[in-house]
Amino acid sequence: MKNKEITKQEEIREGLTLLMSECYSKELSVCPNFLPQVFLNRLYSYLHSKGVVIKVDRELPFTDPYGTCLAEVNALNILIESGYVAVESLINEKD
Repeated sequence: MKNKEITKQEEIREGLTLLMSECYSKELSVCPNFLPQVFLNRLYSYLHSKGVVIKVDRELPFTDPYGTCLAEVNALNILIESGYVAVESLINEKD
């Protein structure tokens, strides 16, 4: 039987299942009032380690049709039509 390669989504899903079971097991010695925060901190760290990012609404740079060459305008249109989006990291690296 061949080893089935798992997708990135499946890998993250399995990691989340493991993370939840670890955080909510009886072995975790955390005051129940702090458990949600502990879980969220671990969740953010785990997702960040897997390269998960947040899609953000951001306008494309302003282009002046009279001061911009046609190639630049066409490049922006191609990016828009191709579905390119702006993303930000889950965790601010400065923190």
